[in-house]
Amino acid sequence: MRPRQGEDRRGAHSPAGSSRSDTELLPKSRRVTPGRLLDAGFAFSYPAWPAAAGDLVRRVRSATGPRTRR
Repeated sequence: MRPRQGEDRRGAHSPAGSSRSDTELLPKSRRVTPGRLLDAGFAFSYPAWPAAAGDLVRRVRSATGPRTRR
C-alpha cells in the first residue's frame, strides 16, 4: 500500500516537501548540542566523540571476536 501524501511508509506525517527519513538527515548534521538533555541533568558517559567512538569499537570487537586478515 502506498503512503498518502504527507505520510511516510510507516504512516507517520512528514514535513511538507520533505521526503528524507531521519537516518538520511543525520549524517548531514554539522554540529548538534544536547542542550535539553544537559538542562534536564543528563550526564553522558562519554561527553566527547573520540572516547565514545573508542568505546563503541571496543564493544563491537569484543562481541564479534578476533578477526583474521586474508
